[in-house]
Amino acid sequence: MPYLANTTYENMKQELTRLKLAEAEQRRLSQALRQAGAVLNSTLDYQQVLDRILEAMSYVVPHDSSNIMLIEGDTVRVFRWRNYEWFGGEDYAGSITFKLENVSLLRQMQQQGRPLVIPYVTRDPEWVYYKEEHRWIQSYAAAPIQSHGQVKGFLNVNSATPGFYTEADAERLQAFADQAALALENARLFEAERQRRQEAENLRDHLEELVAERTLALSRSNKQLNEQLIERDKLIAELDAFAHTVAHDLRSPIGIMTNYAELLQREWTTLSVEEIREFLVSIRRVGRKSLTIIEELLLLASIRKGQVRMTSLDMGLIVAEAQQRLSHMIEEYQATLVVPSDWPIARGYAPWIEEVWTNYLSNAIKYGGQPPHIELGATKQAENMICFWVQDNGRGLTPSEQAQLFTPFTRLNQVRIEGHGLGLSIVQRIVDKLGGKVGVESRAKVGQGSVFWFTLPGSG
Repeated sequence: MPYLANTTYENMKQELTRLKLAEAEQRRLSQALRQAGAVLNSTLDYQQVLDRILEAMSYVVPHDSSNIMLIEGDTVRVFRWRNYEWFGGEDYAGSITFKLENVSLLRQMQQQGRPLVIPYVTRDPEWVYYKEEHRWIQSYAAAPIQSHGQVKGFLNVNSATPGFYTEADAERLQAFADQAALALENARLFEAERQRRQEAENLRDHLEELVAERTLALSRSNKQLNEQLIERDKLIAELDAFAHTVAHDLRSPIGIMTNYAELLQREWTTLSVEEIREFLVSIRRVGRKSLTIIEELLLLASIRKGQVRMTSLDMGLIVAEAQQRLSHMIEEYQATLVVPSDWPIARGYAPWIEEVWTNYLSNAIKYGGQPPHIELGATKQAENMICFWVQDNGRGLTPSEQAQLFTPFTRLNQVRIEGHGLGLSIVQRIVDKLGGKVGVESRAKVGQGSVFWFTLPGSG
């Protein structure tokens, strides 16, 4: 009887110890899950939740590396990973994507909805190393992420120590995976609700805008209405000007090219080599003219919509670039340019200001004397403005001709004028956009020419 009593006592003692250990383990798990839950609940952003899952996993199950896999159709992809670089290389886990049906261990978890533990991966015939760099892994545990009865992904932990993981670790990981699934679902619902609210707000804003527009249209004063009508007329006039330019200015060179091409096709056997060469040169010339028209139309449109950052300008360099662009024209007309060695520093946008100088200089060359003599300069003005100017030695402009300048797509009725009427429209739009003004001074006397100018804010 004493022996039986001692045996019973020992059994009770062992059972009590087991219960205490189980209770302590349960407390540790509860504490770990509370810590993990606090981390997971710190955000509702889906991408941040994925990051928090990796961060919180270390509270629940010790590991050397970990990753989160999510299912996309019939494919599994690693979305987050941690500590793989400790064992050589970087981002080894991040490049893993594979078919779910080809990985039996993951397929097993998906079908059974249960966690998985492989204490010794080298002894498991189903174990597959996704990459050679992962052969340091000796023990593995995983748990499915489940939501609404469906497996959405997997939590995976790895250890370099053989036999490191047990069934208890897998169960702990599963408890955390259930928390992670809830956090991901909450984040997904939050994002869906945020998008729904955003769509509702957008719809509300749109409706408010419509109501405001209708209200504004009804309550607008005559002055405001007139301003709107004026702006509409400007847009219509500009659209008409674009159509006119395309219909007339492009039609002429394209028609010339077509006629030359048809003539070459029809008469090439009877033409001399020199005649053919002249035809090809003419085709190339009018082709370039057409291309220039198109480029300036695009530039004119882009300036209306474009937003640029104004900086201090190296005007000497900008003028030199414009001269280089016009070098063939300068040589053809035997033009002389007088350029200052020093320029005051203004603010603007260099590519656009180069277009301004190019337009002013090309006009001065074409409309100047024979040969053209052109002088460039700059003058400081009040209110921190700088006036830049180009003076030619042409016949000048009458008041009526000056009145036509800087009007979109208006041509000057002047001898020897070549071009397509877009240049000064571009100049005015650029300078207006940069906070300056444009203008011209001329006495319509041969030899005295004209002075075209534009202003920009100074840098000081």
